[in-house]
Amino acid sequence: MKLKDSLGNDLISRLATPSNIRLGEEIFKSGGVEILSCDDNKATAKVSGGQTKMTEIEGTEDMTMWKCSCLGKRTTIFCKHCVALAIAFVETDISSTDPPVE
Repeated sequence: MKLKDSLGNDLISRLATPSNIRLGEEIFKSGGVEILSCDDNKATAKVSGGQTKMTEIEGTEDMTMWKCSCLGKRTTIFCKHCVALAIAFVETDISSTDPPVE
């Protein structure tokens, strides 16, 4: 199953707190998600919600994994940055991107 198919309101609402969902939606709506790379099963972005954080979401057949630079070693929290990236990944028509060329 592709990550885009597994992400959605149901999964986000199970993973994140209501306040992180609200804040993540605000970040997404304000254009605070810069997708750096993505494919069918992984998305990496710079997410600006006050401070810019590096955020990544990856899906496998069995689970969804995430990491965000705001979390440190805490891996169980689906933060506002993860919510914003998840929404951007689902809502934006992105099939795959390559890292930007500088």
